[in-house]
Amino acid sequence: VEPISVSLDCALHLGDGPNGLLEHGPVDHVITDWPYDPIVEAGNLAETVRNTGAYGFAAGTNELRDRAAQAIAVQCRRWALVCCAWEETHLWRMELERRGMIYIQQGSWVKTNPKPQMNGLGPASGAEAIVIFHSSTLSMRWNGGGKAAIWHHPVARGDDRIHTTQKPTSLMRDLIEDFTDPGESIADIFAGSATTLVVAQGLGRSAVGWEIDPDMHAQ
Repeated sequence: VEPISVSLDCALHLGDGPNGLLEHGPVDHVITDWPYDPIVEAGNLAETVRNTGAYGFAAGTNELRDRAAQAIAVQCRRWALVCCAWEETHLWRMELERRGMIYIQQGSWVKTNPKPQMNGLGPASGAEAIVIFHSSTLSMRWNGGGKAAIWHHPVARGDDRIHTTQKPTSLMRDLIEDFTDPGESIADIFAGSATTLVVAQGLGRSAVGWEIDPDMHAQ
């Protein structure tokens, strides 16, 4: 695993995220966007998409989810947030609960400008799931008061978008401010465009991430 960008507060590594986190050691929080199977979202895509990646990245697998859940459960001291397809939320809950994490809530990122379903065969997806867990080793608290786990933000588009499933900076800012405190550490084991790391550093958190795609990592 070779670092590409390192400062006192932020490091983005080229390599396998679950393995990288296990080797790195404990972090306060994990906030990550799981590379869910494109077939889950697109529904009608050919089976070959499973291997090639309809959105430019390899689909997630049960083996990868298993390793990711293990790394999160071992190294995360407080909150763990996993963005994933709705159809996979129960799988993440099962994997993390059986490793000792506490399932808290299923949150929603509501897209204020969702992409239409171009094939016309059904409604487009207007939201994505954010599954929320907490470590069983520390007391639980969050900065959101009594508000619901629903965040409304536009999809990242245009010149600022370098990854096909890139999360908007405004969403990541809300999540980081709601769940973490200045000075704490955040890990992203599927870093993609490194949006989480950039926003975290800007908010006074340290951040470490891993991206396995060399081309995306180089950007």
